[in-house]
Order: sequence, then C-alpha cells, then structure tokens
Amino acid sequence: RLSEALDGIEGLVVPRELPGRSHVWHQYTVRVTSAARMKRDQLVEALTAAGIGNGIYYPKVVFDYPCYLDDPRVKVSDVPVARRIAQEVVSLPVHPRLTAAQVDRVAETVRGLLT
Repeated sequence: RLSEALDGIEGLVVPRELPGRSHVWHQYTVRVTSAARMKRDQLVEALTAAGIGNGIYYPKVVFDYPCYLDDPRVKVSDVPVARRIAQEVVSLPVHPRLTAAQVDRVAETVRGLLT
C-alpha cells in the first residue's frame, strides 16, 4: 500500500519486492536522494512535527562502529556509495496494527512534503 501510494515521487526510492519473493515488512526503509525536494533530515523533522513516526536505523556504515573494528570479518575500506546511502535512508511506520487510514496518512504526508 505504501509503495503504491509513494510511487513516482521524484527523489524517493521505495523498497520493492522481488519477483518470486515475499517480504515481511518489519521495516519500510526509503531513500531520500539528492533529487528530492528536501534532504532526508529535513523530511525526518517535518514527519516528526506532523506526528508521523520514523527512524534512522542505519546512520553509519558498519566499520564506523567501534564494536566492529576488531572483528576480522570487517574490512575497513572506502565505501562512498554506502556512506551516501546511510545519509539518505529513513524508515516509515509499518506494522500489523496500522490501519489503512493511518497508512494513507503517512503516504499523504510524505507525498505532500516531497511534491
């Protein structure tokens, strides 16, 4: 429902379900790219002011967390795409108790802010 309602907003990349796969939608993480009307952090502020919950669950790349630096599986390297995406992602509300009206309100608010 969210993907359909948010489709076509310039600078907003919505998650997609790959053919032959199903998604549990425990998070609904979108990307707010440089083509969007506002930056991700501005969208976060505006959503919060509108009473729409949101979360930035992936604010850094893995090796920016000290707890992972000693893990031999973690290789510190130049990852400009991952760094850019970490600055673009935000998760919108998605859970089984959201009503259709609540999902519509989230979508309408995001659409209103970005179009």
